[in-house]
Amino acid sequence: MKKYPITIIESWLRSPYEPVLEALTHRFGADAAQTFKPALEAIDDVYRLEQLLDAAVLVKTVADFRQALEADDVEDFLEGRKRAIERHKQYSEAYLRAKTETS
Repeated sequence: MKKYPITIIESWLRSPYEPVLEALTHRFGADAAQTFKPALEAIDDVYRLEQLLDAAVLVKTVADFRQALEADDVEDFLEGRKRAIERHKQYSEAYLRAKTETS
């Protein structure tokens, strides 16, 4: 189990949305992360914040995170994104095969 300094644990207890902001800051920069602070502060459901932390780590763009934040079910949103990426990959591979076969 990972050990955290007591100051970090205390800050998480005071503001449970802070890990989400930290992840967004690392991924997209402080300015982008701060745009989400008011919305994240308003969330009092720790489970939803955990889902949003996953989203902050997994999404590709700030716009994707905004969609996750607005989604009724973040897990469904992320699963849908995974399926869309997989379909895109399959279509791209099929296109390349077809192009190669016709050349």
